[in-house]
Amino acid sequence: MKEIRRKGYKYRIYPNEAQTLLINMTFGCARKVHNLYLNEKKVIYELYKDYPKLLRSHTCRTPAVHKVSYQYLKEVDSQALASECQIVNDSFRNFFKGTHGYPKFKTKDDSKQSYTSHTTNNNIRIEGSKIRIPKVGLVKMKKHRELPDGAIIKAVTVSRSASSKDYVSL
Repeated sequence: MKEIRRKGYKYRIYPNEAQTLLINMTFGCARKVHNLYLNEKKVIYELYKDYPKLLRSHTCRTPAVHKVSYQYLKEVDSQALASECQIVNDSFRNFFKGTHGYPKFKTKDDSKQSYTSHTTNNNIRIEGSKIRIPKVGLVKMKKHRELPDGAIIKAVTVSRSASSKDYVSL
């Protein structure tokens, strides 16, 4: 049986102005969906915390519902928005287990910004010394090492450090 190894690779990227604008917009939209979803979960938790069955049975609104109220959410990658909802769900699950504290809202002033997008239909791939990111397109990257043979890219996390350097993690 073939051994499955999960490993991440981080590369520096150099987006052009239009790509930087779209990445910034995605950071903001992901933060908005994170905060909307967290606020909804917080209200439901406060309402049903004494009724565990009702709390577990409640389903929150999806990012598609928020796109009606906030039209600019349609311009960014929908996988990034769905990932933020999953992150909030995981945060609450860890809070209820007692392993983590209560989830926090994201702020614009945070020194590190990021969003994650998952692979569907080979939409995330390396092409030479560039990487294709959903909605952003081909972005130059510093490819300092190769991915192993047969590596499958499951997701990409685009992040910006405090020093305004952009990275992708595969």
